[in-house]
Amino acid sequence: MGGDLQVRLRVRNLTIVPVRVRGASYRVQIGGRSVGHGSWTPPGGVQYFAPGQAAVIVASVDPEVSGALGSLWDRVRGRGMPIAVHGEIAADLFVGSITVPFEVSRVRRD
Repeated sequence: MGGDLQVRLRVRNLTIVPVRVRGASYRVQIGGRSVGHGSWTPPGGVQYFAPGQAAVIVASVDPEVSGALGSLWDRVRGRGMPIAVHGEIAADLFVGSITVPFEVSRVRRD
């Protein structure tokens, strides 16, 4: 079940092999506090990524109120608000299934 918040991630297959992504789970942090989590499944099923192929993924975030309020309080007090997204991607390669961790610590806010 998705929340009202969304993250948009620009992803790219940096490997030399094609990858079929089955989904991802992730956690969003603002100012070092966890503010939400979620999972993403490609619309229409598994998504194929050729080597070098890029895509934009838009995923819902289930908010965590205590972390969000703490981050808001930090902002009111003038503290910086770095945003990070980390989690795991489930994918299929021609040799089998894998789960790969990921972390994005520098994102652009629109």
